[in-house]
Amino acid sequence: MKKTLAGACVAFAAILASCSGEKAGSALPEELNDSISVAYGRASGSFSLSDVTNYNQGRESKVSKEDVLKGIRIALSQGNNDGVLIGMQIGNGMNNEMRRFAENGIDVDRTEVFNAFKEAFMADSIDMEQMRENHTAVNQLMQRASAIIEEAKKKEAEQAPDAQQNAVTGRAYVDKVKKSDPEVKTTASGLSYKIVEKGDSTAVTANSTVDVIYKGTHIDGSVFDDSNGNPVTFPVSGVQVPGFAEGLQMLGKGGKAVLYIPGELAYGPNGIPQAGIGPNEMLVFEVEVVDVK
Repeated sequence: MKKTLAGACVAFAAILASCSGEKAGSALPEELNDSISVAYGRASGSFSLSDVTNYNQGRESKVSKEDVLKGIRIALSQGNNDGVLIGMQIGNGMNNEMRRFAENGIDVDRTEVFNAFKEAFMADSIDMEQMRENHTAVNQLMQRASAIIEEAKKKEAEQAPDAQQNAVTGRAYVDKVKKSDPEVKTTASGLSYKIVEKGDSTAVTANSTVDVIYKGTHIDGSVFDDSNGNPVTFPVSGVQVPGFAEGLQMLGKGGKAVLYIPGELAYGPNGIPQAGIGPNEMLVFEVEVVDVK
């Protein structure tokens, strides 16, 4: 939720010299204090109504005004108890992080989080080495969790009907091409290729930077990417399509080839929907290595 109000200090900065100094006894008439109370409450309420309304726009699960009031009432009831207010700020920050965890498939136990927090927080002194170890432990566990979640997502995507059908279609297409053209070969990785011209002895390696003219098509012949006859310069190590990088390394300067790249060596089970590339879709590239650096 965006912070329209930055607090009373900002709202009344033009009137009061400071609202963060030593607490002073009120010299104002009671009715003026009451008027300020009502006016400030109304101003804050109207701004907050705008915030909550904007926050709820387009959201399926909307925030209720009653819940917002409940949170505000809890905060205001603490008065000058800075410890509780600090705790609420820390807890709110942790809660937001745990919500992000949940969105990414990490379902933490909030009771265990609080108990572990309490144990560390109630220590008699700050142990910097222990802080570093705790931080390292969290990072390592998060990396492990991320790897497991990504693998699960990958398997789920691979098992999607479109991904499976595209894989089958791609294999059938290559089998047909190989039957009609015996010069088309397949590597151990699954990349099929036809060398049109090998090129000279200046071979492309994983560490090369190359100038390449290329055209990428779907198996129906429609073009999804084309350098339009102009060389494009890039490092081989930066190529996102493993089959493309593998194919380039079969060539030298001046080399030409046609690459039949199966989905698992192209853009995988997710594809690139915005580019019209489906999940596990086989792609065909005509490539020419103009220069090797």
